[in-house]
Amino acid sequence: MTTAAMMQSIHLLKYFDHVLQANEGADLDFLVGKSGDFVPRDNH
Repeated sequence: MTTAAMMQSIHLLKYFDHVLQANEGADLDFLVGKSGDFVPRDNH
């Protein structure tokens, strides 16, 4: 497997493992905050 193919496969695995669905914000799960102050949606 070439380096480019390996990188593409790594990115696809990250995508499938960490991208949330639209009803959950369609973001990466490791970017979701776990604690801290509440930030209203219109403040982003």
